[in-house]
Amino acid sequence: MTTVEAPRTGKTVFERPHVFVEEGTPWCQGCGYGAWSRALIEEIERANPAKLVAAADIACLEYMHEIIPGDITIALHGRSVSTVRGMKMAQPQALAIAFQGDGGMLNEGLNEVIHAAASGQNILAILGNNGVFGDTGGQFTMGAPMGLKTPTSPTGRNQAVHGSPIPICEMLAMLPGTAFVGRISTHDPAYVYRGQRVIRRAMEVCMAGAGFAFVECMTTCPTGWRMTPVEAVQYHEEVMLKDKPVGILKDWDPATHPPVEAALPRLN
Repeated sequence: MTTVEAPRTGKTVFERPHVFVEEGTPWCQGCGYGAWSRALIEEIERANPAKLVAAADIACLEYMHEIIPGDITIALHGRSVSTVRGMKMAQPQALAIAFQGDGGMLNEGLNEVIHAAASGQNILAILGNNGVFGDTGGQFTMGAPMGLKTPTSPTGRNQAVHGSPIPICEMLAMLPGTAFVGRISTHDPAYVYRGQRVIRRAMEVCMAGAGFAFVECMTTCPTGWRMTPVEAVQYHEEVMLKDKPVGILKDWDPATHPPVEAALPRLN
């Protein structure tokens, strides 16, 4: 357990979640994955599910298996949502979480998440969206903003050649099967603080057995963007978030969306 104490008063202002690995996270400096994954771990600890199963996508998010306190498997690229659907069927009382990057979800496996959301199955899908394929050199994905320069869009992404970004949250929020849809950002502490509460709500929805929950985590990728961490944060604020406002796009209302299963058991 690691703590940071304020000078003189000795008041604890930061504490590592009990289930978080002591080694920390494995991602690059300035990457936003570390911030939201820590927030997620803290909310898993808060929810205290009796059983946790998860599937992570190939690429940067495959490292989730090093920090998630439960049974986790690495799925084929773009297939973590479908994989966790099967895990949920085998373990119906488990909190089931799928982790997927934007390359895996918006390019390789878009049909997977759409069908999962339409089914209304009680799983939590989390998208880490930094606009690039981080594992293969930083090529642009269908989550990349217009103008982003990458090895496959060297002069900047443009709609005539590369198409437009896919607004996945807005698409999924329209489906009757979705119980919760939210978008967060983790580029500064204030956004992390607010984003963690969106993750908490999504997890509460799943623990209540409400149905499909989805959170898009907008993150920086200094390595893939060929920027310093400071430049990446500025670009993220000015470009990435311009057309993708953060917040809850769809919240669960038990009166209009009855639970699809019984509430999940918690550890005492």
